[in-house]
Amino acid sequence: MEKYFVGLIVASGLVIAQDSLTLQEAVSLASRDNIRAVESRVEVLKAKKKVWETTAIGFPQVSLAGSYQYFLELPLTPVPARIFNPLAPEDQYIYMRFGQEQKMEGKIQVSQLIFNGSYIVGLQSARTYERISQLAEKKTVQVLTDAVTEAYVNLLLTERLISLMDSSISIAQKQLDELNALYQQGLIDSFTVVEVAHRIELLRLERDNLIQRRVVATQMLNIILGRDPQNPLFLKSTLEQLLKPFIADSSFNPEKHIDYLIAQNSVRASKLQVKYVQSQALPTVSAFWMGSKYAYATKDFDFFNSGKEWQWQSLVGLQISFPIITGGRRTFQMQQKLYDYNLAVLKAQERKKQLAVEFKKLYNDYKYAYKKFIWHNKQTEISLQAMERDFTRLKTGLGSSSEFLNSQRAYFTELQNYYISLANLILAQEKLINFKKDNTNEESR
Repeated sequence: MEKYFVGLIVASGLVIAQDSLTLQEAVSLASRDNIRAVESRVEVLKAKKKVWETTAIGFPQVSLAGSYQYFLELPLTPVPARIFNPLAPEDQYIYMRFGQEQKMEGKIQVSQLIFNGSYIVGLQSARTYERISQLAEKKTVQVLTDAVTEAYVNLLLTERLISLMDSSISIAQKQLDELNALYQQGLIDSFTVVEVAHRIELLRLERDNLIQRRVVATQMLNIILGRDPQNPLFLKSTLEQLLKPFIADSSFNPEKHIDYLIAQNSVRASKLQVKYVQSQALPTVSAFWMGSKYAYATKDFDFFNSGKEWQWQSLVGLQISFPIITGGRRTFQMQQKLYDYNLAVLKAQERKKQLAVEFKKLYNDYKYAYKKFIWHNKQTEISLQAMERDFTRLKTGLGSSSEFLNSQRAYFTELQNYYISLANLILAQEKLINFKKDNTNEESR
């Protein structure tokens, strides 16, 4: 995954953009190139490195050190005067200088942590953080899926409404031509002709507005996909292809939802914080070995002369530290972490309840959208039949122009409502499917 991410950064400016996409391809592209998706993958990579960083604390630690000292004035050491003069008083001392002015030393030290409770808990915490970052990445993909689906379906709807406007203008223009012929024959008045012509102008105005909306919708979808807003984009899926059979299964397990899994990992993290405070009462045991070489010199800097004598010393040791009294600090820390843990448990339980209610609302919205789509589908057929009937009656002189104009307006409006209800049904369907998705496989990673 890390190699892929690095390669993506290097080659991002060289990849030729894909211009024709199905909805699934668009979701996959956004999951790869959207800035939030890239950021979530970086967090996963950082979490993996954090695990290794924490693990490395338990590996042998090797350090090198070197030092050089030059005494501007050697220290004075008191020496009993009787050493040099047996007749001197017992409490009489003389001061003498011992040693040499220069010293150079090099040392190597190896240490190994044998036992530390905080290290064990820290390693568990790092792995929990990695799981949380993986779930956060999954949550990002879920949010992007909803965003891409909404933008994709809205763009499809806009394109369909543009086609609908073209079709409506063509139908209205044919009707206007026939009405003009009837007007020339004196069979109808001029009001009907003027009204239909005026309505055609309105349809063209709405079509022009939809074309501008399509430009903006395409740019917005490109941004979500992580592409340049000005890149051309063609949608291979259609509204009808995206519509799935009615989802009759209303079962839902909140424990498989990504939000609940994140909440459960937060509970684990809080519990590890409690263990961390507890582990501070355990001893820390480490072993070490140190070796050094040193040499002395007087006024001349002759440490690197071939005849210089260097002395060697080494030692090995075991260090144990055990906290006994902390003034109650650890007790108060433990109480704080227990509060956080209990609160995390309550939040996870609350989120589980919320998810159950949210699913019920989503499923009700989906059923309502489905029923509304069925209703508009039938109503469109009825409106078309009513418009054709009133137009025939108008041509034969059995109907009025107001009846035809009303039925024509109702048909064009209902046709738009039909495609809007289709788009709303698809959005409700995809949101429901995405919400029900089983994310428990993330826990096995």
